[in-house]
Amino acid sequence: MLLSLALSFVDSYSRLLAPFRSAIAIPVSPIYFIANFPYRLGDGIVKFFEPRETLQQKNLELKERNLKLQQMIMHYQSLEEENKRIRSLLSITNRMPLETKLVQVVGGVPGNMSRIMINKGTKHGLAQGQAVVDGSGILGLLAEVNVFSSRVMLVSDQDSAVAVRVRRTGFRSILGGTGDLDIMLLENVPTSEEILVGDILESTGLGGVYPAGYAIGKVTSFVLEETSPYAEVTVQPLADLTSIQDVLVILD
Repeated sequence: MLLSLALSFVDSYSRLLAPFRSAIAIPVSPIYFIANFPYRLGDGIVKFFEPRETLQQKNLELKERNLKLQQMIMHYQSLEEENKRIRSLLSITNRMPLETKLVQVVGGVPGNMSRIMINKGTKHGLAQGQAVVDGSGILGLLAEVNVFSSRVMLVSDQDSAVAVRVRRTGFRSILGGTGDLDIMLLENVPTSEEILVGDILESTGLGGVYPAGYAIGKVTSFVLEETSPYAEVTVQPLADLTSIQDVLVILD
């Protein structure tokens, strides 16, 4: 009974004070808002800049991933080109009943564009005078052999001379280098000889250095000279001598 009376009194008292609480709350609310504004502002700034920092971090991560993907693509493209070169070389070995050694070009020789260095030597069975070929045909021969490296004299070298024949007609002569990577000269060609621009020259095997039947170059010009019984015949190497990478050395 007493408990019921107490609760009724508290309830009536709360109802009486309700208007006063409302009246006080109205003027106090702006003060509370102003007092709390710096905290609200700071919280809003944090929430505003926090996503931006996150976005910047994600942007950096995406850029890094993009660069890595570009590097991977370039690496795969390089591997694909290397596979093409090696498949081309392997196609030669399938046709060639000779023992060969796959080697890589590691650089040029200062002062002589027609000499290159490879990464194999006597340690790997190489010897001076062995022929060097690639998927396009004959490149040159080993002019100097060390234990772990060798120097190749390309067919464009001024000291190079290869016994060749015109594939179309069978005409035989000597193909000499000029020192220019793109120009060789077919020697002692009579003006009466039928040689056409585009004719392919291949090795005859004479002299035992180069195997017979391997392409070496194509005719680029046939010029008659009034005072000479011989025509000037220029030949371009079939291989791109400026960008050789993987080659075969014929060991036999």
